[in-house]
Amino acid sequence: MLYQCASVPVHIRRIICPGLTLVSSSAQLPVVLVLNLPNASKMLPVEQEQEHAVRPWREDRLAKTEAKAEMYESKYQAAMKTVNALKDGIWKIYNKIGCNTPANREMLGEEGVTEQNMMQYLGIIEQRTNEILQMYAAGPGARTSRQEHLIACH
Repeated sequence: MLYQCASVPVHIRRIICPGLTLVSSSAQLPVVLVLNLPNASKMLPVEQEQEHAVRPWREDRLAKTEAKAEMYESKYQAAMKTVNALKDGIWKIYNKIGCNTPANREMLGEEGVTEQNMMQYLGIIEQRTNEILQMYAAGPGARTSRQEHLIACH
């Protein structure tokens, strides 16, 4: 859209007509201003040059960001694989050394080892391991048949 603002100084026109670009200013001719609309279908040559100059930088930055995202996704998948292996190992040890008792199930719930309760399972395993070590250290005469069975089978 073209607008004419005759005999108004440029610094005033910028205040009165924000978003307008000066196209022609001459003492004899009226000043012609172009309204810059954000959704204009055609860009001015200067804007096209700026867009053309910035496009490779944007594309390069996008490619680097996508590569980082893929790298972090790969690291996340590897970490989750490790966490899942830990959960499986903790569950097997927990059951093998006789920790899966009604009292422990009541305390920990029935959902099994999760990332949230992993440390609780490890604490119970540590306590049970210390009990087994103390039974073993006490010698064969001080143990009950159940304790002997636990030591021998596990």
